[in-house]
Formats: sequence, structure tokens, C-alpha cells
Amino acid sequence: MAENGALTAKQERAIIALLSASTIGAAAAAAGIGERTLFRWLSEPTFQDSYQQARRQAFDRAAGRLQVIATKAVDALSPS
Repeated sequence: MAENGALTAKQERAIIALLSASTIGAAAAAAGIGERTLFRWLSEPTFQDSYQQARRQAFDRAAGRLQVIATKAVDALSPS
């Protein structure tokens, strides 16, 4: 953790990796850190908060895209 309470560049990479990797080990490898380091970061409140916020944002973007796609699907399947 940076001294000012902000995330380091490696921690930011770890969050991005956590959002796309299927396991903690894969996320750690993608971020270029050890699994133990990632587990330790996951127990830190600032990292947890940033990770949860990133997950919520990713979920919100996915839900928005699904709404658009669902509308297009209904339009395509509905008789004119």
C-alpha cells in the first residue's frame, strides 16, 4: 500500500487481474505477484474497498450491456 493510502501500481494491476482471472493464483501470476501477497492485500481494507468498487463497476457495465442486447433480441424476435 502506498503511504498516502492509495493503491500502488501493482495493486491496481492485481485488481484488474482479479476481475478477469478464474483463480487467485492466475490473478497473482497475471499481476506479477505471489499468491501470498495477493491474499494479504485482499485482507487490507483499502484494497478490499477498491476491489469491491471495481467489481460493482464491472457488474454495472455488464448489466447495462445485457439490457441493450436484450432489447435488441426482443425486437428481432417480435413479429412486426
